Amino acid sequence: MRTYCLFSIVIFLGGCQLSSEEKSRKISIPFTIVEGYGPFIPSFGLLAAENKQSGWAKTYENPKGIPKNWHHVIQSNIWLDPYQFVYQHFKKGNIDKGMYEYLQQSWKWVPDTTQLTSTFIRCFVYAVSGLDKSGNQWVIVDTNNNLDFSDEKAFEPEQLVFGKNEFSTKNLQRVHYDHFINGKVMNTDFPLVMKVFKDGNLGYNIPQYGRCKLGDYTIVFPRNSFVFQKCGIVEETANKTFENNQLIEIDKYLTLGGLLGNKYKNKGVDFYTQTLQLESGHNENVYSFQNGYLLEPFKGQEFVTGKEIHTDNYKGKYLYVDFWGTWCRGCVQDIPKLVDLYQILDKTKVEFVGIAAGESSPEKLRSFLEKHKVKWPQILNTPQNDLVKRYHIDAFPTTALIDPTGKIVQTNISAKDLKEILDKELK
Repeated sequence: MRTYCLFSIVIFLGGCQLSSEEKSRKISIPFTIVEGYGPFIPSFGLLAAENKQSGWAKTYENPKGIPKNWHHVIQSNIWLDPYQFVYQHFKKGNIDKGMYEYLQQSWKWVPDTTQLTSTFIRCFVYAVSGLDKSGNQWVIVDTNNNLDFSDEKAFEPEQLVFGKNEFSTKNLQRVHYDHFINGKVMNTDFPLVMKVFKDGNLGYNIPQYGRCKLGDYTIVFPRNSFVFQKCGIVEETANKTFENNQLIEIDKYLTLGGLLGNKYKNKGVDFYTQTLQLESGHNENVYSFQNGYLLEPFKGQEFVTGKEIHTDNYKGKYLYVDFWGTWCRGCVQDIPKLVDLYQILDKTKVEFVGIAAGESSPEKLRSFLEKHKVKWPQILNTPQNDLVKRYHIDAFPTTALIDPTGKIVQTNISAKDLKEILDKELK
């Protein structure tokens, strides 16, 4: 199980053209918007109820017009630009300095005040759901953003079917909102889809994606990656559908033109200028934590013995690298399978290295390793080595199998699949 933290965000997209750049330079490419899911499997954010006891309570509005005959009502505020939302509420005094600084740290966000406005704008939208007297579920979206549901039409949400990217206009809502761009507050609209999960919870999604041209190649990226500025990108391929784990994430490389083609580092979307940011000039000896690329060498102190671990020590072997934590449920569930596999492996051909991160304190880690009989080398991630930050790890477990030449065979291999992949590689 991989654990993610997602915040919804929306941006607007423009036209499309590439300016000439020299090596190792940033390229800014305007992009166009396309409605629908295109080549992507959509993701849905959870419509969560506002918590009056949370630190966000002062940011809540009080929309009116909720049907009086509804029960089990859930009122939710969907952020359409979390950075602007937080900034304007901080300037208004609804978010204190401590919370503001904490959000910057946890989101890895450095506010650019030239691209934000202290003017309070509707960079959010309210939705409400509830059950009628017969137990049927209904939803209302404040599409005109006037904080009044009485002038909106209620609808029954469709069941969400995961894995499909079919775009339906049934119950499609067009929502008006404000965004700050090029120094001006602009009002526009976007499509919103609301569907119900099997457990009765509601999910929302924005069926749009971005597209731009880079020479003869077309790059696309989904708008339903909820932190849109940090979205993954991919080269558009005829009749091919992409899941989120197939997208090229921030600071990873997109190769255009086959295995020996040009490589471009994804630097994300610039909200203010409405451009996709790439970095060119990375064609030789590229290190990146992604399939087919060389793993950047690392070293660290082995947790139990204190000896230095260096990736050079494993040249000529396959190396399984596991970023994990004692606090991570999915990581802990994988450990017994990894222990069993490690016992039968030929250590002259394959080795494991674990990198324990997050809340894995020395005491907790030592106790865990002893209890579960984990014998492979471990490095405790610390502020001094910070391998998690160095490799841009933001989900746990994150794993990679490295071949004897130092190239990554595959990332994010589950414990149950590792043996099969190793058997194939070792042949």
